[in-house]
Amino acid sequence: MRALRLLACLLLLVPFVIGQDDEPMVTPRAIAAPVARAVRESMASMRTYIGDSVRASVWTSLETQQDSEKDQPAPSQGQWLMDVVYGSDTAQFALRYRTATDGWWGDGFNNYSRSVPLASVQGLMKEQMFSTGQHVAFKLVRDAGSFDCDGWFANGQGSGQWKFAPSAAFTTELQKRGFTAPTAAQQFKLAAGDFQLALLDELKAQKYEPFTTDEMVRMTNHGVTLAYVREMKAAGYTFTSVPALVRMRDHGVTPTYIHALTTAGYTGLTAEQVLHARDHGVNSEYIASMASLSKQKLSLDDLVRLRDRGITPTYMQEMASLGYKDVPLEDLTRLRDHGVSASFIQEVRAHGYQNLSLDDLVKMRDHGVSASYIAEVRSAFPDASLQDMIRLRDHGVSSSFVQRYKDGRSIDEIIRLRDRGPQYN
Repeated sequence: MRALRLLACLLLLVPFVIGQDDEPMVTPRAIAAPVARAVRESMASMRTYIGDSVRASVWTSLETQQDSEKDQPAPSQGQWLMDVVYGSDTAQFALRYRTATDGWWGDGFNNYSRSVPLASVQGLMKEQMFSTGQHVAFKLVRDAGSFDCDGWFANGQGSGQWKFAPSAAFTTELQKRGFTAPTAAQQFKLAAGDFQLALLDELKAQKYEPFTTDEMVRMTNHGVTLAYVREMKAAGYTFTSVPALVRMRDHGVTPTYIHALTTAGYTGLTAEQVLHARDHGVNSEYIASMASLSKQKLSLDDLVRLRDRGITPTYMQEMASLGYKDVPLEDLTRLRDHGVSASFIQEVRAHGYQNLSLDDLVKMRDHGVSASYIAEVRSAFPDASLQDMIRLRDHGVSSSFVQRYKDGRSIDEIIRLRDRGPQYN
């Protein structure tokens, strides 16, 4: 309400401030200047007030939500779903449950889905999974706790109810390693995300900076596993902190991606270089395709620049099919930046302009010489050259102007007529 009242006052004052610059005012300048200054200061105050209020509201809500999540009791039961492909050693396992909080978002449904090794599922046989239908009871044991599951399985698909039993030994093990005890909700999330105590030992062995239990939960929620950390180390990449590790995982920098870079000859890269390339869409398929199409060795920075400019393998192949093969990357980028596409070249060729140079193509695009413009001008001047087209376009000679005054005049006369006006005809 305070902001609305301030806004109403400002609206009453705006005409006086605007009038100060547009026309003489009845109000003396000695009064107008302070009014204008007061309005400007009030507007700045309003922006600050509104901005701070919104930011405060958002951050308070976020902090309240995070705190409420930490303080709320852990889910004790819910629904499980499992899908298994015949012959596979893993299954897709999902835990579903409902939460009810007093936070900003209110009630909600949650889903934790992970690929799990069938060997880690205690009490469930393959014969049961692929039966025509039967009751099953099994247990999924994690370091932070276990999920006792009861339900029905048929033809590789199962569902039912689960109950969570937190592990008392888990908190003890965390405290031995210098971490604070997790809340009930945090311990549930660590169990659902299959957090392993061995990950803490691995990070310590790799000399990661100390981190908190909250960061441990965040790391688990973002899919940082023991296998991921070890495989990244084997690929030659370790990081100084857990936030940096989470960032790499969030951006899709996986051991498989590192392997693709190494196979392509990109070794000795910093973590930031790898992250930069991944963020700009330089994936393994793009790297392989560009390497097969380009004669020159492309650096990772080259690939990022080409990807950003829209130079795709498809674009290079289309240009090569039209005779523009092995074009230097600088020229290829110039063509793409100026909107020279394969379809544009084909349309221009259809109107008689064959074997155009790269400079000619760029000039046509820059000067607005389109295929439709060429067709309409050539209907009046069949022998018009590309340079004629560019001159006509530069002088603002539209195709309709050409059609109106094409009665025997030359291109030069049409241009002069356009420059001077029909009254001097």
